[in-house]
Amino acid sequence: MNGDPIVEPPDEDAWWVTVPVYAGLILGGSGWVMEYVIGEIQNRRATIEDKSQHMLKGSRAISIPVPTHDIPRDDDETIFDRAEIIATGFLAEIVNGRVLIDEKRIAIFKNRRVRRSKERL
Repeated sequence: MNGDPIVEPPDEDAWWVTVPVYAGLILGGSGWVMEYVIGEIQNRRATIEDKSQHMLKGSRAISIPVPTHDIPRDDDETIFDRAEIIATGFLAEIVNGRVLIDEKRIAIFKNRRVRRSKERL
Protein backbone atom coordinates (compact mmCIF):
# COMPACT_ATOMS: atom_id res chain seq x y z
CA MET A 1 0.00 0.00 0.00
CA ASN A 2 1.43 3.36 -0.99
CA GLY A 3 1.34 5.99 1.72
CA ASP A 4 0.37 5.53 5.34
CA PRO A 5 -3.15 6.75 6.14
CA ILE A 6 -2.58 6.41 9.87
CA VAL A 7 -1.50 9.50 11.78
CA GLU A 8 0.27 9.26 15.13
CA PRO A 9 -1.46 10.98 18.06
CA PRO A 10 0.37 14.09 19.31
CA ASP A 11 0.53 12.76 22.87
CA GLU A 12 -0.95 10.11 25.15
CA ASP A 13 -4.03 12.22 25.88
CA ALA A 14 -5.28 12.61 22.30
CA TRP A 15 -6.28 10.52 19.31
CA TRP A 16 -6.13 11.64 15.69
CA VAL A 17 -9.28 11.42 13.57
CA THR A 18 -8.96 11.74 9.81
CA VAL A 19 -12.04 13.26 8.21
CA PRO A 20 -12.48 13.10 4.42
CA VAL A 21 -13.16 16.29 2.49
CA TYR A 22 -14.45 16.38 -1.08
CA ALA A 23 -15.23 19.37 -3.30
CA GLY A 24 -14.59 21.69 -0.39
CA LEU A 25 -17.18 20.00 1.83
CA ILE A 26 -16.64 17.82 4.85
CA LEU A 27 -18.43 14.54 4.19
CA GLY A 28 -20.64 13.09 6.86
CA GLY A 29 -23.33 13.99 9.30
CA SER A 30 -23.66 16.25 12.28
CA GLY A 31 -22.74 15.59 15.85
CA TRP A 32 -19.83 15.94 18.24
CA VAL A 33 -17.17 15.11 15.66
CA MET A 34 -18.43 17.69 13.17
CA GLU A 35 -18.57 20.32 15.90
CA TYR A 36 -15.05 19.40 16.96
CA VAL A 37 -13.75 19.47 13.39
CA ILE A 38 -15.27 22.88 12.73
CA GLY A 39 -13.79 24.20 15.97
CA GLU A 40 -10.36 22.85 15.12
CA ILE A 41 -10.49 24.42 11.66
CA GLN A 42 -11.46 27.76 13.18
CA ASN A 43 -8.64 27.42 15.70
CA ARG A 44 -6.26 26.56 12.84
CA ARG A 45 -5.16 23.38 14.58
CA ALA A 46 -6.47 21.10 11.83
CA THR A 47 -4.06 19.97 9.14
CA ILE A 48 -4.95 19.33 5.50
CA GLU A 49 -3.42 16.19 4.04
CA ASP A 50 -3.56 14.84 0.51
CA LYS A 51 -5.35 11.50 0.67
CA SER A 52 -5.86 11.05 -3.07
CA GLN A 53 -4.24 7.61 -2.94
CA HIS A 54 -6.82 6.46 -0.43
CA MET A 55 -9.94 8.44 -1.31
CA LEU A 56 -11.65 10.09 -4.25
CA LYS A 57 -9.46 11.77 -6.84
CA GLY A 58 -8.96 15.35 -5.77
CA SER A 59 -10.23 14.74 -2.26
CA ARG A 60 -8.38 15.70 0.86
CA ALA A 61 -8.60 14.85 4.51
CA ILE A 62 -8.47 16.90 7.67
CA SER A 63 -6.60 15.26 10.53
CA ILE A 64 -7.45 16.56 13.98
CA PRO A 65 -6.44 15.59 17.51
CA VAL A 66 -9.35 14.50 19.70
CA PRO A 67 -8.64 14.41 23.46
CA THR A 68 -9.69 11.12 24.98
CA HIS A 69 -12.08 12.82 27.40
CA ASP A 70 -14.04 14.14 24.37
CA ILE A 71 -14.67 10.66 22.96
CA PRO A 72 -18.26 9.65 23.81
CA ARG A 73 -18.75 6.35 25.60
CA ASP A 74 -21.81 4.15 25.92
CA ASP A 75 -23.12 2.53 29.07
CA ASP A 76 -21.90 -1.04 28.65
CA GLU A 77 -18.48 -0.61 27.12
CA THR A 78 -16.22 2.19 26.05
CA ILE A 79 -15.70 3.19 22.46
CA PHE A 80 -12.10 2.06 22.89
CA ASP A 81 -13.20 -1.40 24.02
CA ARG A 82 -15.13 -1.73 20.77
CA ALA A 83 -12.02 -0.44 18.96
CA GLU A 84 -14.08 1.82 16.72
CA ILE A 85 -15.56 5.28 16.69
CA ILE A 86 -18.03 6.93 14.39
CA ALA A 87 -16.41 9.91 12.68
CA THR A 88 -18.86 12.04 10.69
CA GLY A 89 -20.89 8.99 9.81
CA PHE A 90 -17.97 6.80 8.72
CA LEU A 91 -16.46 3.88 10.56
CA ALA A 92 -13.07 4.67 12.00
CA GLU A 93 -10.94 2.12 13.78
CA ILE A 94 -8.39 2.45 16.51
CA VAL A 95 -5.32 0.51 15.45
CA ASN A 96 -2.36 0.40 17.83
CA GLY A 97 -3.52 3.59 19.48
CA ARG A 98 -4.20 5.36 16.20
CA VAL A 99 -7.49 6.24 14.53
CA LEU A 100 -8.11 5.36 10.92
CA ILE A 101 -11.05 5.72 8.54
CA ASP A 102 -12.29 2.57 6.82
CA GLU A 103 -12.37 3.61 3.16
CA LYS A 104 -15.03 1.03 2.28
CA ARG A 105 -17.52 3.02 4.32
CA ILE A 106 -16.91 6.37 2.62
CA ALA A 107 -20.08 7.40 0.81
CA ILE A 108 -19.87 9.53 -2.30
CA PHE A 109 -22.49 12.17 -1.60
CA LYS A 110 -22.64 13.38 -5.21
CA ASN A 111 -24.22 10.24 -6.63
CA ARG A 112 -25.00 8.34 -3.42
CA ARG A 113 -22.82 5.37 -4.34
CA VAL A 114 -20.47 3.65 -1.92
CA ARG A 115 -16.88 3.49 -3.00
CA ARG A 116 -15.55 -0.02 -2.65
CA SER A 117 -11.91 -0.66 -2.00
CA LYS A 118 -10.07 -3.86 -2.81
CA GLU A 119 -7.81 -3.37 0.15
CA ARG A 120 -8.72 -2.24 3.61
CA LEU A 121 -6.74 0.76 4.80
